[in-house]
Amino acid sequence: FPVTIRYDEKTKTLEVLSKGKVLEVKMLRTHGSAVYVLSLDYKGEKRKAIFKLSGADGKDNELAAVGISQLGGVGVVPLGLLRTISIGDEKYTGFIQEFIPGNELYEVEDPYNLVESDEHYKRYNLILLFDTLVKNHDRQRVHHGGSLNNWYLGNNGLLYAIDHQFCSFIDYEPDRPIDGASYARDAQIPLDAAQAIIKASKNTSQLRELVSHFKSMRPGSEEYLVGQLKKIANSIEIRDGKAFIRKLTQTT
Repeated sequence: FPVTIRYDEKTKTLEVLSKGKVLEVKMLRTHGSAVYVLSLDYKGEKRKAIFKLSGADGKDNELAAVGISQLGGVGVVPLGLLRTISIGDEKYTGFIQEFIPGNELYEVEDPYNLVESDEHYKRYNLILLFDTLVKNHDRQRVHHGGSLNNWYLGNNGLLYAIDHQFCSFIDYEPDRPIDGASYARDAQIPLDAAQAIIKASKNTSQLRELVSHFKSMRPGSEEYLVGQLKKIANSIEIRDGKAFIRKLTQTT
């Protein structure tokens, strides 16, 4: 899709994902859709990656989530793209995503169970903002009987948003508002992300072009997405070197 990544490390990651030789394929899970862990080698750069098989809409959703995360300035979804690889004697086209060492978090009963540092809770709030952009219901309590799913805690101490194949972009249309979310502590988000979101909201041409490439999205999705990004940018308040989300419900 038409996204230009200007940062060297991101460019290197995308090169490995798209061009790396597949050295090993291991099954990770079969429920939902088949998920594999790949070992890749590109010009001596060895890395692991996640490879998902799902229907066309599922692959599109994962790809769209990456693009919106990058172009919207949020940056909470691990990088990924579509690729065809061989598994056994068959070729499969799926979504390949960078592997970040850490742990996937299932059925977390309270957001504070995710919060072990200032960066954790800032990223927690940032991911909730991202979910308003991609209409993701899968990380909400109501979707999992009062607990939280599909959060990933990297060994680098950062929280990531994962798994957008089934429950993102649902009712993604201009006449359906996004539900409010409960933000942790004082609704603070990382300053660099806040600045990136504000900057992205002022130049949305690439974001519009990205969304227009996904035929599964309803007509008007580009305007809706851009409108939501601008609302989020307008809700951000920067003071004393910190960034906060204004006028939002917070957890007690």
